[in-house]
Amino acid sequence: MPAATPELSETEQLAIAVSLAQMRGPRFRRGRRNDQHHPLTFEGGEHTLIGDSVMLRFPGGEAPIRAGTLPLRLPNGLSLTYGQIVALGGDFYGIPDRPISDGQGDADQQARFTDAYNSLAQLAASKDEATAILAIMKTEIDAVSAAIYNGQQPSSAYEKIGDSLSEQWNKITGGTYVPLHFGRYLQLAFTNWDHFGAHAVIAYSAGHAVALATATQVFNTADPQAKKVLEGIAYAQNAFADHYLSDLFSSGHLRAPRRELHFASTPTAAGDALTRYMHDEDCHYGLNVSNLNGMSWKMYGDKRLQDNVNDYSMMAVEQAVQASADEIYVAMTTGVAPAKAAYDALNYIPILAFDPNDKTNTAPLWITDGAGNCSHRTDTNNLDSYAWTGSWWATTFLAWMGIHYGPPNPLPGRMAPPTTAPKVSSFLNAGNYAPDWVAGGSVRYAVSFVQGNDETDIGPWSDWALIDNQSLCGLTQLPVSPAQALSRRVYRQFARPDGHHTGIVVAGEVPDNTSTRFNDNSLSQAWSYMGRTDLAAIYTGLRQGVWAWTVNGSVVRFVGARAWQQLPAFPNGFNVEGLMPVDAHSAYAYDPQGAMLRWDSPSSSWVAAGSEAGLSWPCLSNGAILWGVWSGQSLITGPIDQPASWKSTPTAFSPNALSVSRDGTLYGVDGTDFQVYRWNGDGSWAPLFGNPRFNASQVAALDPHTVYATDINQNVHQYRAVSGWIQLSGYGRTPAVTTDDTLWMLTPFNGQAPSIYVGDTLFAAPG
Repeated sequence: MPAATPELSETEQLAIAVSLAQMRGPRFRRGRRNDQHHPLTFEGGEHTLIGDSVMLRFPGGEAPIRAGTLPLRLPNGLSLTYGQIVALGGDFYGIPDRPISDGQGDADQQARFTDAYNSLAQLAASKDEATAILAIMKTEIDAVSAAIYNGQQPSSAYEKIGDSLSEQWNKITGGTYVPLHFGRYLQLAFTNWDHFGAHAVIAYSAGHAVALATATQVFNTADPQAKKVLEGIAYAQNAFADHYLSDLFSSGHLRAPRRELHFASTPTAAGDALTRYMHDEDCHYGLNVSNLNGMSWKMYGDKRLQDNVNDYSMMAVEQAVQASADEIYVAMTTGVAPAKAAYDALNYIPILAFDPNDKTNTAPLWITDGAGNCSHRTDTNNLDSYAWTGSWWATTFLAWMGIHYGPPNPLPGRMAPPTTAPKVSSFLNAGNYAPDWVAGGSVRYAVSFVQGNDETDIGPWSDWALIDNQSLCGLTQLPVSPAQALSRRVYRQFARPDGHHTGIVVAGEVPDNTSTRFNDNSLSQAWSYMGRTDLAAIYTGLRQGVWAWTVNGSVVRFVGARAWQQLPAFPNGFNVEGLMPVDAHSAYAYDPQGAMLRWDSPSSSWVAAGSEAGLSWPCLSNGAILWGVWSGQSLITGPIDQPASWKSTPTAFSPNALSVSRDGTLYGVDGTDFQVYRWNGDGSWAPLFGNPRFNASQVAALDPHTVYATDINQNVHQYRAVSGWIQLSGYGRTPAVTTDDTLWMLTPFNGQAPSIYVGDTLFAAPG
């Protein structure tokens, strides 16, 4: 245990407090040192992005609503989106001297969470205060948008912002500098271990329990207006809890002994500052992690959420927060809340082996023995040195770190980003394809190096190539890694004629470190290989519910980062013909005779779910309403779990395939003229004709504005309400879409050239 040391001066306290919230952090050497700024939590804009991506569902069966478009009204009159509440929770609102995870038992922890939530939702003063906080947060969001516009890493925007926003937020929350007074924003930073490791799990679980209790009240409330109010409160409470959940997807929050180092130091503020060094180190260099769903990936931290190296973390945190919100919906519609040990979101959180000598990751800067004693890495600047010492004094070591700390960047033996840009040498196709490949626009490319879970930052961009009556580029002079890279990832960005720059997407992957040419064959899609080559068909449900059955008849479900879980075999005598996913954890299977089974997650088994002879092409609307063709002559529809209430409607033709968009609209392929039609609900169908026409075989509807179809030659087509049908590049079958705007399909095409993979390979692309 370190010996006592003198208290810090007011100036030193202020410097530590500001940097706790918006750190002037560790300096990573690039030849010479340069200061970089990293926070102790995901930035407000990152939290907002995570929360606003959620699809919210409400009792009544209407289509899911994207959270960023739906303000939730709080009791004090504040109207905030789900993502804004995620951003404000814990960092800006809470009780500084009552961390949630310090509570004694579930009841105390839930009471502490309720007080923290009420500091945002109940206090009248929070209405104007939160509005002012979000106005400053927009500065951050605009800076990140500008970085993306310019083809830069989003994290570069935070380096330019520095700690100026923290100073403003401290003032808004009651702080001053002359005389020195910490506002609530900085007070919360001094005791913010609720955002770290096991403490964050406790804080999230307490808040999720409170939100679930409110959601069960929705089920038991008859008055429609009161029910609506409770729905909004339940989601708002859960959004506040999801702040702690989402912090677990920052590498700097996994293994830093935040609380232990605080109490092991005198003064405690010095320990807080020392924690920052480890937090920022792990955020910057990343950690190899896994989760209970079988996903393994390299995770980075604060301010790097949207960087190219962190795409799997973005996927995982969105899945976790969606799972959290989905449990609120289920509690609203059933009146039953899951046990704490069964919270689904916890299956997605990253797991890190707490073995200090785990050589799959860098050596931690700090370790603890579980009894409150902390030791630091002996060679502070060598992240491959697995030796620690418990001999240190808080303020003395803090001062030493301020002078001497500065690991090299990149670390020895690790890949460095490319230093040269590819060259656009040609266009491969004549003609334009909206919305990106249009005359007057431009396109450019950059490359990163990849080795397993490790990927470098994007290298320099090529010059802009002006698009005339042409599309699809051939690249030369692809940079080659001096040593370690096994493959290279090619990124693309468009500048449209109106001056708008699109986001940065993956155009494809070069599966070697030698070739210097690449043909970009994707029109507006960025295709990614998703880890299977043995699938017979693919099906999707709500959020990222992706299920498939293999060529040998077994069922698998997607759990993220190219990982799949194989489910137990069907009962003897059941010959699967297709699947109807509800979401990522529930699905129905049917056979040619119309018999249905349901996957029961609690028992991990298939259970009987009724039968309807003559049923074909069944699909689900919003995970609950069955649509299908009955005896080739009528449409049948009704709640999937209430066969007695299914209704039959004669139809003018017998569809060969059906798909329901997320707003509940039904689409089908006519088995006679092979065109795609939209069901009008009155017994008639409206054609989705376009030029050129094609003979469709399968259809996948995202919404009334975007529909995908494959033709009998496995070409892929996209329908846009404003422009009709266009043919996309590549080949595929069994197209399916998830509610996060992603198209999935089986294809013998790897996004670059045909026939690279043997057999069917699963790909996904943003819609």
